[in-house]
Amino acid sequence: MRVKRIETGCYGIVVELTVAGSASVTSDMKEVCPHCHHPLCDFDCPLANKWATIKDAMSYKEKKEELESNRLYNYAMDALESMILGHACAGIDITTPAYIEGIESAVQGCANSI
Repeated sequence: MRVKRIETGCYGIVVELTVAGSASVTSDMKEVCPHCHHPLCDFDCPLANKWATIKDAMSYKEKKEELESNRLYNYAMDALESMILGHACAGIDITTPAYIEGIESAVQGCANSI
C-alpha cells in the first residue's frame, strides 16, 4: 500500500496518508509523564500519584493541579493533531510557512491557557 509521508518540520509532526484512504499523525507536541515516562500515560499512573502524596514544599493540591494541567494540555494537543490530520486529508498543504506559524501559535495559546 502506497503511503504519502508529510513531514512538517514543526514539533516533529508527521502525517501519513494512504491511497486506501487511511491516515495517521504523530508528533512531539504532547508532554510525557515525568514519573513513569510512558508516552500514553494520562498523568494518573501509580508513580505520579505517589509523587503527589510525598510531603515537600509543594502541597498535594498543587501537585494534583500540575498533573491535571499536563493532562489537559495533552488533550489539547490531541485535538490539534486531529485538526492537522483532517486538514492534510482534505488536501491542505500543512507544510507552508503560514500553516506552520498557525500551528506554533495554537500550541503556544494552549500552553498559555492551561
